[in-house]
Amino acid sequence: MIKTCEECGIKHKGQGKKYCSNKCRGRASRVTRKCEYCGEVWPSGRNRGKYCSRKCFNESRVTRQKCECLSCGEIFYVKACQVRRGGGKYCSKKCLGAAHKIIRQGENGPNWKGGTTPKGKLLRMGADYRFWRESIFARDNWTCQDCVDKNHVGRGKTLELHAHHIFSFADFPEHRFALWNGITLCVNCHRKYHFAPSVMQESA
Repeated sequence: MIKTCEECGIKHKGQGKKYCSNKCRGRASRVTRKCEYCGEVWPSGRNRGKYCSRKCFNESRVTRQKCECLSCGEIFYVKACQVRRGGGKYCSKKCLGAAHKIIRQGENGPNWKGGTTPKGKLLRMGADYRFWRESIFARDNWTCQDCVDKNHVGRGKTLELHAHHIFSFADFPEHRFALWNGITLCVNCHRKYHFAPSVMQESA
């Protein structure tokens, strides 16, 4: 009698036999299981438990607590022991960094010194001063206007340039960001101008 194997579909001779071989019989007798932790499906053989691996088994025994990210509001789960130690506030390092950037501003910052930073220094750290400085360098072709030195390819030396105020930054606030009030100088020439005020008015 010709029969069809119920596992592989091959025709075979065998009275009352559902499978063509022991291999097909063993394959058909396997039951697929689903891991109760990660959801992975695998054919049960020797492993007839609830979890697909030892890792999933260990993770399933850890008590996790539901938390809400203080930065983005996303719901996530962390170990209860981490929450007891003060964790579970942010879902990722990105959210942690964004939150700290806001929290540590002003008097909450680690470098806060009571608001004693001079106004002139704050202005020099601003966008207007950086734009003025780069505009002076570009106009003067990144060349010292005193010694006419500049960075040369292959020289192996980097020339540090300063944007010098012709009329003092401190004494003439109305001319601080005027392009005509700036000149490009190297470090040595800039030092010379500050120690020789008769050559050019020294800047703040």
